Amino acid sequence: MNVPDGTPRTPLRLWLALFGGPLAWFAHLSVSYALAALGCGGDSAVLLHLVTGVAVALQLAGALIAWRLRPGFLPQAAIALNAFFLAVVLLAGTPPLALPGCG
Repeated sequence: MNVPDGTPRTPLRLWLALFGGPLAWFAHLSVSYALAALGCGGDSAVLLHLVTGVAVALQLAGALIAWRLRPGFLPQAAIALNAFFLAVVLLAGTPPLALPGCG
């Protein structure tokens, strides 16, 4: 199946665009939770920001893949899903900016 501009629409790229966002959020949540236990270690805030940056990059990559597959319901749903999980990752990544590591 081809998109109007002639590029093939591959199912792998479609599924990657559709489920890349939720999987990046899940990985961000899991790794951030594991790193939060090391909160008094000193460099954990830098690692938390790095994990958030990687998750944001994965979200944007999924949205870009979906954008290139634009015509159709599933690519548009993938864009919306990636945008939603991008907001969730950004909101989950803000507490290390405002809260101290050790209480």
